[in-house]
Amino acid sequence: MTSPPRMVDFTRLGEGNDSGARPCPRRIDALYKANRAESVAAALESSPVGVAVRDLVDDYNGLSEVVFYGTVKALYDKLSAGTHHSGEGWPRSPKGLSEALKRQTRRYFVRY
Repeated sequence: MTSPPRMVDFTRLGEGNDSGARPCPRRIDALYKANRAESVAAALESSPVGVAVRDLVDDYNGLSEVVFYGTVKALYDKLSAGTHHSGEGWPRSPKGLSEALKRQTRRYFVRY
């Protein structure tokens, strides 16, 4: 396994069991990673901050490697200007945005 997932023991056990039934190496690893990617996408879609950041990235349409450069306050102001980025679940301050981004990053993008 070149880049093992978070639950590497589970994946290795699954691959060991699966290899006896079908000659398809790394099938469990691929299924696990696909399932994880789908659950991450669903969770980000349910987060107002995740949706706002995705919209910001989509607006750049690959025109630049840098989507945003500046302070958290400037990012907060830019994201808050969006029509659907307010109300319940939306951070009330730049500090709240910073904390929400840290939570999202730790939860979904940090490898263990």
